[in-house]
Amino acid sequence: MAAASNHAFMNRFTILILLFILSFTGKTQQRDHLVLGLFWNEKPQTIIVSVRGGEYKLVGDGKTEVPFKTNDMFHISQVGGKVKVKNLSKTFGSFSKVEIIEVNDTSSLNIKSSKPKMANRVYEDNFRIYAKEGKLKILNDAKLSNYVAGVVQWESGNGNSLEYYKVQAIITRTYALKNINKYESEGFNLCDRVDSQVYKGRSKNKDILTAVKQTKGLVLVDNQMSLISAVFHSNSGGATRNSEDVWTRKMPYLRSVKDTFSIGQPHYAWEKTIPTEKWLGTLKSRFNVDVDNKKIKKYVNSYCPSKRQNFMFPKNNVRLTSVRSAFGLRSTDFCVKEKGSNVVITGVGFGHGVGLSQEGAMKMTLQGYSFEEVLMFYYKKVHLVNLDTMDLLE
Repeated sequence: MAAASNHAFMNRFTILILLFILSFTGKTQQRDHLVLGLFWNEKPQTIIVSVRGGEYKLVGDGKTEVPFKTNDMFHISQVGGKVKVKNLSKTFGSFSKVEIIEVNDTSSLNIKSSKPKMANRVYEDNFRIYAKEGKLKILNDAKLSNYVAGVVQWESGNGNSLEYYKVQAIITRTYALKNINKYESEGFNLCDRVDSQVYKGRSKNKDILTAVKQTKGLVLVDNQMSLISAVFHSNSGGATRNSEDVWTRKMPYLRSVKDTFSIGQPHYAWEKTIPTEKWLGTLKSRFNVDVDNKKIKKYVNSYCPSKRQNFMFPKNNVRLTSVRSAFGLRSTDFCVKEKGSNVVITGVGFGHGVGLSQEGAMKMTLQGYSFEEVLMFYYKKVHLVNLDTMDLLE
């Protein structure tokens, strides 16, 4: 009886362990892949796809299967609410869904929009294409590591240090997983626009690929072990901003810090000239500023606060973030000066100014700071953890 009881206990224990492993594996796999909406700004009507390397198969509605190898090229378009597929010699049909599935995980695909005409992009992993509202809906079923490398490439460019690429890889991964349900209603996780993260294809930069590999699974969390909003911008202008100064919501890890590392960097200072008539007219029409009042007119034409502000006027609802957007300014930290029939606006910083300054972080790594030190400088009261740790705590 005791032996049977022990045997039953061991069986139950083994089952519990297996269930835990399956649960853990399921979460890991879920976080290892993303579905991405490509060309989400342009929404092309026609694309040309060709194999860059490796081999794919093209499948229409789960039935029609066509081998897809190097030098093969397909013309894919939206016609009559269907996805039409053809090459130079044959039309394969019109389908509700077209899948392009990699045969091996080293394959890559060229995608070029011909309507509208756009430059070629190179992607990895698998694809699904649908017709939607007269356009093509193109989804990339991508490995998280490939997506992170692609974003780091397009957000950072080449020529940066390995340590900086580690910084960008971690905040890219954190941001992606934090916002994984952003486009749930559209049937995918994130798009390739700037309101997600810029993703225009794969990276072949060896340092970027190394950085992604060496930081695999690392993310930033707050004191409640929740993923943070790892926002970043180009240049802080000498000081980052509190989250509530830009987006109204206060976040304990997005606090203003004095940032001397960003000073003097390529996107630190800027200047823009605007016709005075346009400057005053837009302030009047968009923000109801009484520019006919001589005192107010003088104020806006010589605006130059002694310290950074959130509003253009004391006790006024004209937010500087809105002024920045209306005139296409690089930041909200600026001064205005009349010059002839124009106003010359000079400022510092590039972007919203919240979170990590990319140029500041680049400078820090060149001065010998580690990626951990950079992250802890720009994000306050955060922790660097592995996704595996988060799974165990859930």
